[in-house]
Amino acid sequence: MLLNTICHEGAIGLNDAVVISGRKLARQIRQEARHEVEQWVAAGNKRPHLSVVLVGENPASHSYVLNKTKAAADVGISSETILRPASITEEELLDLISKLNNDANVDGLLVQLPLPATPSQLPVGVKLLGVTEISSCVGSIRFQSQKLELGDDTEAA
Repeated sequence: MLLNTICHEGAIGLNDAVVISGRKLARQIRQEARHEVEQWVAAGNKRPHLSVVLVGENPASHSYVLNKTKAAADVGISSETILRPASITEEELLDLISKLNNDANVDGLLVQLPLPATPSQLPVGVKLLGVTEISSCVGSIRFQSQKLELGDDTEAA
């Protein structure tokens, strides 16, 4: 966006070195996203909503999720973080994911990985492919990564 604008407006040549400020670029992207969300809502659409499922007490995961929900709020996307204990069963977790997939109020779903490594939860990393493509904010790369961690090298559907 910003770099394309600079190059296309002739401010620099394609062979010129460019110093890119990551913070400045991120700030511009957030502003553009905020503007688009506000236009969407102003047009009569509902505000986008992100649901995040966080299992266990991994401090890095909690920090990551907090940053994602702050970023969502910064651009005008509402969010919720659903905390579940590491003792949650595979069935309970998959039921929660299914419920969120079918909730018309949820536009995006992030299941924070890695999940706690208890024997009953290891297959869940592969079964998370049950998160519908439309609602998945994580993308298949993370699912493929989780599958590889579990020793499953098959392609994701």
